[in-house]
Amino acid sequence: MNKVYLILILLSPLGLFAQGFITLDTLPNIPIEISQKVSGPLEFALSIDFNGDGANDYIVKQGFRNKLKPSYFEYWFTSDFELFLKRERYHMGINISHFVNIDNDPEPEIFSADGYEDGIDYAFYDIDLQKRKTSLLFYFNPVIIDKNKEYWGYPWDIIDIHRIKKENGSVLLWSSVKHNIIRDGNIQMPKDQPIFPVIFFKGKTTQPQAKVEEIEERKWMTITEIIKTVHNKTYKQ
Repeated sequence: MNKVYLILILLSPLGLFAQGFITLDTLPNIPIEISQKVSGPLEFALSIDFNGDGANDYIVKQGFRNKLKPSYFEYWFTSDFELFLKRERYHMGINISHFVNIDNDPEPEIFSADGYEDGIDYAFYDIDLQKRKTSLLFYFNPVIIDKNKEYWGYPWDIIDIHRIKKENGSVLLWSSVKHNIIRDGNIQMPKDQPIFPVIFFKGKTTQPQAKVEEIEERKWMTITEIIKTVHNKTYKQ
């Protein structure tokens, strides 16, 4: 399998909390204010409120052709066309990203699934507004719920977060940190994160043989609770 995905999600300008995946929206034209600031051809522009201030911002992609370093650049511009972030990303067999909002601050987080057929890294990233960068929150094991059965969540089978809610001022995810799932393949295994929590997703499995039966406990948890459990680190919103 050799597929390349890039999926970015349009968020409501209302800065909503407890949001799963939302349908992609691509601008028909790249704003001239951006094309004047970035040299070279740009492939597309997306509109998204990535800083949570209620105004739609922009993300544009610029392809970078290099056989030794197959990568591309993303430029993130605020609603007033100030460059917020430039980041280099690498073409892999699988590159899937979604914006979600899984904590109590207005700016979104990023669901990421990157890798190849022999191993995919699943992770959530935070958008750090002060340092103007994205930073890793934690790696996780994706499990999809399909007709009340649980299967391994391959990226192309995942549709949305299965269960997410806001209760008593906190955003909660239906998850598990008590399971016997063993990961193999060519994936990131950071020393400071000995536990990969299970995050549940809606989906339609293309691998019905990939049932998951090693989960011992399921419960509602905040991102702060998950992070503290999986690598004893406090997440400051």
